[in-house]
Amino acid sequence: MKTQIIVGLMIALLVFPLVSADVIIPTVTKVYFEQNGQPYEGKIDFTVKGYGYSTGMPGSPNFNPDREPGTYTPEVVFSFSSTYDGYGGEIYENYYRNYVHIDYYELEGKTTDGRTFIIRDIDSIPTSCIDANPEENEEYQSCIANLVKPNFVNAEDQPIGTTREDYMGRIWTKGSDGWTSPDAQGTVWGDIIWAETDKEVYAYTEAKKKCEEILDNIYSSEDYYEQECELRFNLDDADWDFTPPEPNKGFWGTIKCFFKRLFGGSC
Repeated sequence: MKTQIIVGLMIALLVFPLVSADVIIPTVTKVYFEQNGQPYEGKIDFTVKGYGYSTGMPGSPNFNPDREPGTYTPEVVFSFSSTYDGYGGEIYENYYRNYVHIDYYELEGKTTDGRTFIIRDIDSIPTSCIDANPEENEEYQSCIANLVKPNFVNAEDQPIGTTREDYMGRIWTKGSDGWTSPDAQGTVWGDIIWAETDKEVYAYTEAKKKCEEILDNIYSSEDYYEQECELRFNLDDADWDFTPPEPNKGFWGTIKCFFKRLFGGSC
């Protein structure tokens, strides 16, 4: 037992610096089961399995992402389980599939009346995806469209004697050593500082900040996902009364599963 713990810790030390840089994409998926051309309204517990091989990690001696078909026997290298509660119901799998090559997928399921089935030779999981783009949000687009661009020229190019109003309503005059205003008690501002407080530029900047707040609120929302996907399955393609094999992970399989789950994957 102590040996297994020590081995597990050694694996952790090796895996952490390599895997911690992987990016996991928050994803929401709508699930659709159909039968006889109609939405399936029952409940289904299902498991998706991806068959292929582990490629190893880039930089490692055993890294091999391009194995020739026929030189290996596909095995389960990716899987997740979930429950279908109704047509278009949502699940939150992130489809973490780094360091594996997948040839095909299978779906094993069980209905509420106890019938089991399998759908074989699925080309891709999920069956479709789009990347969410918060900048397409209607409120954000309206905010951007209503921005009033400032009628502004480079302060450094303005001739001596030019006047401009700042965001506080004070009038500044360009002098030989900067911008001055009687309301500012003789303060002299350089061209860059004055440009940042110009009335029209300031108004534009503040309005744009409100647009950016809309985006920030979307990104920080509990309902925001970077990917929106679909899983569509036709039960007419299923082989019914299927008996799934008993899983046999063994010690190393358990260790591998632990780290996959630790970094957001499934097994």
